[in-house]
Amino acid sequence: MMLQVYGFHLARLSMNDDRFETIPLKQIDGPPWRWWVAGGLALLTTVTVVGAGRWYSLPPEPGEIELAIAVDPDDPDSMRLSGARPDTLISVEASAANKSELYPDAITNRFETSPVESAAHPLDPALEVAQLGLERLAGISDYTARIIKRERIGNDIKGPEVIEAKIRRRRTLDDGTSIPFAVYLKFVQPRGVAGREVIWAEGQNDGNLVAHETGLLNLVTLRLDPDGSLAMNGNRYPITEIGFDTLITRMMEKGNRDRRLGPCRVEVDRWSVLGGRPCTSITIVHDDHHPEFDFHRATIVIDDELNLPVKYAAYDWPAEAGGEPLLLEEYTYLDIRLDVGLTDLDFDPANPAYAYP
Repeated sequence: MMLQVYGFHLARLSMNDDRFETIPLKQIDGPPWRWWVAGGLALLTTVTVVGAGRWYSLPPEPGEIELAIAVDPDDPDSMRLSGARPDTLISVEASAANKSELYPDAITNRFETSPVESAAHPLDPALEVAQLGLERLAGISDYTARIIKRERIGNDIKGPEVIEAKIRRRRTLDDGTSIPFAVYLKFVQPRGVAGREVIWAEGQNDGNLVAHETGLLNLVTLRLDPDGSLAMNGNRYPITEIGFDTLITRMMEKGNRDRRLGPCRVEVDRWSVLGGRPCTSITIVHDDHHPEFDFHRATIVIDDELNLPVKYAAYDWPAEAGGEPLLLEEYTYLDIRLDVGLTDLDFDPANPAYAYP
């Protein structure tokens, strides 16, 4: 007996006849599983090629950038450290009697006229500097920056995340026109979120943020409640609280509250450098674990030329006696440009420069 599987016929030899009798059979359809296998292989190949292309085209992680070695505060060129790690904070030897001799307009010069050692409370000079920072910020309409963020979410440290940001401040013009607060974020690192874009504009999109993912996931535009569980997943604060306004305001709120609760230690370094720029760092330490304190130790870094806080880092008490403090949150603002003239198009998903679907 001869069987032709895909020939649509069965040939049978009769025992009494030397002729072949052909019996027609029903045509058999191709097995469906073969099509599923072929489609799966094609999808896997596409994902691999796209993913590999994105992986090799992205810049290195922040930790892979070499550290700076030395800085001379008298040499402006050395203040722009070539190849410096973006979140590096180092101290340099003072080359002048006072920082005010080099930067007479720095709000941190208040530490020279109101030193911590002679203040009624160690936090008083820092609170005065923060108030001056708010007054300085009032004259700024918008800014762009590269933000490096690290946060403790549960027991894990998330980040660093590197984000390119455009921020327009809420303000009222002389003619009474109100300019709403607006934010545009583009994620640069880590690689898993590189290319993600998020927009939130006050009074628009029914209060929702507008976002999209990257690569093959960039199929739809997402509209999420900025305080909702999806938008807050992996974040300590909503997008509505980003920027210098909230940063300074929260520092003042915490400072005034801690001042009422009792003593603390305040250390000021007038000769710090962050990202190649001259800064003053202020470190606040709570030795006693008071339940109302938000942190054991916190450092605020103020740019002496921009007169703005460019870094905030807070640490919890060590898990055990003698251990290292635990990072709670850290935000660093680099490559800051002030009053760049942002428009409504900068906060519009339809902007042709953006990659919204």
